[in-house]
Amino acid sequence: MKKGLLTRSIFFILGLLLVTLGNALTILSGEGNGIWTGASLSLATLTKLPLNWVIILVGLLVIVANVLLLDHFSWYYLAGSVLFVFFFGEFIQLFVHQLAFLKDSFSSNFEKIFLVVSGIVIVCLGTFFYQRANL
Repeated sequence: MKKGLLTRSIFFILGLLLVTLGNALTILSGEGNGIWTGASLSLATLTKLPLNWVIILVGLLVIVANVLLLDHFSWYYLAGSVLFVFFFGEFIQLFVHQLAFLKDSFSSNFEKIFLVVSGIVIVCLGTFFYQRANL
Protein backbone atom coordinates (compact mmCIF):
# COMPACT_ATOMS: atom_id res chain seq x y z
CA MET A 1 0.00 0.00 0.00
CA LYS A 2 1.39 3.41 -0.95
CA LYS A 3 1.86 5.98 1.75
CA GLY A 4 -0.57 8.87 1.69
CA LEU A 5 0.41 12.29 0.46
CA LEU A 6 0.26 13.69 4.01
CA THR A 7 2.70 11.07 5.33
CA ARG A 8 5.02 11.61 2.38
CA SER A 9 4.87 15.38 2.84
CA ILE A 10 5.77 15.02 6.52
CA PHE A 11 8.76 12.84 5.59
CA PHE A 12 9.78 15.42 2.97
CA ILE A 13 9.58 18.36 5.39
CA LEU A 14 11.34 16.45 8.17
CA GLY A 15 14.06 15.40 5.74
CA LEU A 16 14.49 18.95 4.44
CA LEU A 17 14.74 20.33 7.97
CA LEU A 18 17.31 17.71 8.98
CA VAL A 19 19.38 18.19 5.81
CA THR A 20 19.46 21.95 6.30
CA LEU A 21 20.25 21.63 10.02
CA GLY A 22 23.15 19.29 9.22
CA ASN A 23 24.42 21.61 6.52
CA ALA A 24 24.18 24.56 8.92
CA LEU A 25 26.32 22.70 11.46
CA THR A 26 28.99 21.99 8.86
CA ILE A 27 28.87 25.62 7.72
CA LEU A 28 29.29 26.82 11.31
CA SER A 29 32.43 24.71 11.50
CA GLY A 30 33.75 26.84 8.62
CA GLU A 31 33.88 23.97 6.14
CA GLY A 32 30.56 22.96 4.63
CA ASN A 33 29.85 19.32 3.84
CA GLY A 34 30.00 19.27 0.10
CA ILE A 35 30.96 21.16 -2.98
CA TRP A 36 27.76 23.23 -3.17
CA THR A 37 27.69 24.37 0.45
CA GLY A 38 31.46 24.85 0.59
CA ALA A 39 31.40 26.91 -2.61
CA SER A 40 28.38 28.89 -1.41
CA LEU A 41 30.08 29.61 1.90
CA SER A 42 33.22 30.85 0.13
CA LEU A 43 31.22 32.94 -2.37
CA ALA A 44 29.15 34.50 0.42
CA THR A 45 32.33 35.41 2.29
CA LEU A 46 33.98 36.78 -0.86
CA THR A 47 30.98 38.78 -2.12
CA LYS A 48 29.59 39.75 1.31
CA LEU A 49 26.16 38.58 0.13
CA PRO A 50 23.88 36.77 2.60
CA LEU A 51 24.51 33.03 2.60
CA ASN A 52 20.91 32.17 1.72
CA TRP A 53 21.07 34.34 -1.41
CA VAL A 54 24.26 32.65 -2.56
CA ILE A 55 22.87 29.16 -1.88
CA ILE A 56 19.69 30.01 -3.80
CA LEU A 57 21.65 31.53 -6.72
CA VAL A 58 23.98 28.53 -6.94
CA GLY A 59 20.97 26.22 -6.74
CA LEU A 60 19.19 28.11 -9.53
CA LEU A 61 22.29 27.86 -11.73
CA VAL A 62 22.35 24.10 -11.14
CA ILE A 63 18.64 23.89 -12.01
CA VAL A 64 19.25 25.80 -15.26
CA ALA A 65 22.12 23.44 -16.13
CA ASN A 66 19.92 20.42 -15.38
CA VAL A 67 17.08 21.75 -17.53
CA LEU A 68 19.49 22.30 -20.43
CA LEU A 69 20.93 18.79 -20.05
CA LEU A 70 17.63 16.91 -19.70
CA ASP A 71 16.05 15.23 -22.70
CA HIS A 72 12.62 16.62 -21.85
CA PHE A 73 11.28 19.65 -20.02
CA SER A 74 8.93 19.34 -17.05
CA TRP A 75 7.25 22.29 -15.38
CA TYR A 76 6.56 20.02 -12.39
CA TYR A 77 10.29 19.24 -12.02
CA LEU A 78 11.24 22.89 -12.49
CA ALA A 79 8.72 24.20 -9.95
CA GLY A 80 9.62 21.54 -7.38
CA SER A 81 13.33 22.20 -7.79
CA VAL A 82 12.96 25.97 -7.44
CA LEU A 83 10.79 25.58 -4.33
CA PHE A 84 13.26 23.11 -2.82
CA VAL A 85 16.24 25.40 -3.47
CA PHE A 86 14.40 28.38 -1.98
CA PHE A 87 13.48 26.57 1.23
CA PHE A 88 16.91 24.91 1.39
CA GLY A 89 18.66 28.31 1.33
CA GLU A 90 16.23 29.93 3.74
CA PHE A 91 16.31 27.09 6.30
CA ILE A 92 20.10 26.96 6.23
CA GLN A 93 20.22 30.71 6.87
CA LEU A 94 17.72 30.31 9.71
CA PHE A 95 19.69 27.50 11.37
CA VAL A 96 23.05 29.26 10.89
CA HIS A 97 21.60 32.38 12.49
CA GLN A 98 19.95 30.51 15.38
CA LEU A 99 23.02 28.36 16.08
CA ALA A 100 25.64 31.09 15.55
CA PHE A 101 26.74 30.75 19.18
CA LEU A 102 28.24 27.36 18.27
CA LYS A 103 30.81 29.04 16.03
CA ASP A 104 32.44 30.72 19.03
CA SER A 105 31.79 27.85 21.45
CA PHE A 106 33.38 25.23 19.18
CA SER A 107 36.74 26.80 18.38
CA SER A 108 39.31 24.00 18.65
CA ASN A 109 39.99 21.70 15.71
CA PHE A 110 38.52 18.72 17.61
CA GLU A 111 35.31 20.64 18.29
CA LYS A 112 35.07 21.74 14.65
CA ILE A 113 35.52 18.13 13.54
CA PHE A 114 32.72 17.20 15.95
CA LEU A 115 30.45 19.82 14.29
CA VAL A 116 31.30 18.52 10.81
CA VAL A 117 30.76 14.86 11.71
CA SER A 118 27.52 15.64 13.57
CA GLY A 119 26.32 17.71 10.63
CA ILE A 120 27.09 14.98 8.12
CA VAL A 121 25.30 12.35 10.23
CA ILE A 122 22.24 14.63 10.44
CA VAL A 123 22.39 15.25 6.67
CA CYS A 124 22.44 11.49 6.10
CA LEU A 125 19.44 11.02 8.40
CA GLY A 126 17.60 13.84 6.64
CA THR A 127 18.41 12.34 3.25
CA PHE A 128 16.93 9.04 4.43
CA PHE A 129 13.64 10.77 5.32
CA TYR A 130 13.71 12.93 2.19
CA GLN A 131 14.12 9.89 -0.06
CA ARG A 132 11.37 8.03 1.80
CA ALA A 133 8.99 10.83 0.84
CA ASN A 134 9.53 9.99 -2.84
CA LEU A 135 7.97 13.26 -4.00
